[in-house]
Amino acid sequence: KVDYNTGRYDMHQLLVQFMRTKLSQQPDEEQQALERHAAFYAAFLHARRDLLKGETLARTQAEIQAEIDNIRATWHWSVAHCRLDLIAQACDGLGDLYNLRSLHHEKLSTFQSALAVVEKCPESPERDRLELALLMHLQAAVVVIHGWTDDRVLVVSQRVDKLTSRLGMDWEQIVNLVILMNYHTNGNWDQARHFLHSAGEIAQRLSDPAALAIHAAMSEHVMWELGEFPAAMEHLQRGLALFDPNAGLSQTRVFHIDVGGILLSHLGYVRGVMGFPAQGEQALQAALDRGLELESVPLEAFALGFRVRFNDETHQYAQQAETLARLDRFAALLSEAERARVKGIAAMTLIDAAFIDALPNLQIIANFGVGYDAVDAGHAGTRGVMVT
Repeated sequence: KVDYNTGRYDMHQLLVQFMRTKLSQQPDEEQQALERHAAFYAAFLHARRDLLKGETLARTQAEIQAEIDNIRATWHWSVAHCRLDLIAQACDGLGDLYNLRSLHHEKLSTFQSALAVVEKCPESPERDRLELALLMHLQAAVVVIHGWTDDRVLVVSQRVDKLTSRLGMDWEQIVNLVILMNYHTNGNWDQARHFLHSAGEIAQRLSDPAALAIHAAMSEHVMWELGEFPAAMEHLQRGLALFDPNAGLSQTRVFHIDVGGILLSHLGYVRGVMGFPAQGEQALQAALDRGLELESVPLEAFALGFRVRFNDETHQYAQQAETLARLDRFAALLSEAERARVKGIAAMTLIDAAFIDALPNLQIIANFGVGYDAVDAGHAGTRGVMVT
């Protein structure tokens, strides 16, 4: 039957099984059909890779999600048959969809399988560019799953660094330097500053407002982590000035989050820590407004996360409940499989019964601070969850 709203066909599984059986009896035709299928859906993804943002994001995501079984089959066939051209076409669209759906573990295994095939191919500029694209998607998944300071992040980043240098791809090199800098914020501040300086040299050479904005965000992050808040404010203001309408920079993204929104979120938090809660709230609201304007779910969630920290730092506990209520709707974006993998969390703010129940395999909550007022320890106890 046909769904006239979407134009998609829905066939009974017995009919599908019958057709596959008949097709398998003609191996040559079967391979041709599978190749045409893979080529169609690789092109389908490629055509939509730039539409997964702004006002077209929701519609495009729904279109791709409706074809996810076909897309998975396309990827597996392309990898099994070493079709680097089809992998390259599908790479960015599929990677972006995984990010938006928070399917980070599936993304990790999917891109690892493709990378294993690409690594066996002879070196060439085309092969190197595909390896770099796969590694950068893999890199983002490793960061989300294992954290900024995990050694697996360093292993992937070092490979990315070699490829970006060999190919002369400055933008990708700056993004990689962001990750390397964050990796070394586990205490190796000399190395963090080294990568910060390298990113600054590239940004200055390019004279690109987007690159300069990212460097400003990197600089303020280091200053903020070191507790040098006035210096962090200077870098924040410098970065935000690049998003002035007269400066010509509308938006640029790192890991699918708008850099202007990142800067506004950080500005709000830093202002709150420095004792200016009203100005901090104003900056955080501007970040939220920017997320709504750009229809960017990642930015809106990012800004709300910083508002939670801001409310905690400035002891605005009445506003905390409202902020957490707004964050609740983003929980639906996490798949059940992703929530099931969470076994421990570090609590920096309110952890209520609903939050605990959303994580079926939670075993431990490590609370930052004195006491357990921010954690529903009683409910955690009924679930057998340890609170420390």
